[in-house]
Amino acid sequence: MSNQSDGDLSNKVKYVTIEVFVVKGIRISGLVQPQILAELGGAGAKKFQDERGWFCDRYAAPSDVLNVMSQHGWELNASFGSEATSPIDGKLQPIHSFLFKKT
Repeated sequence: MSNQSDGDLSNKVKYVTIEVFVVKGIRISGLVQPQILAELGGAGAKKFQDERGWFCDRYAAPSDVLNVMSQHGWELNASFGSEATSPIDGKLQPIHSFLFKKT
């Protein structure tokens, strides 16, 4: 993942996946503007990158994620409920998964 500015991204359609852990946590897989990382990451929350993307150990409401992405020109392409392993405690947790695209 890169913190490239929006102007540095190619002219192709871009996709990003965001997993919102129901208990606590946000994972972003894909290239997004640094402002999005800052807004979703919040101040003081534990943040790191792993093999699946950027992770922030804080709660975010799905509606907050949708609003932030929309404000930065991303369209919701698909959403669904699923489960994912939290990198914090290694336990399987329910998530809201969102696929966004930007043209």
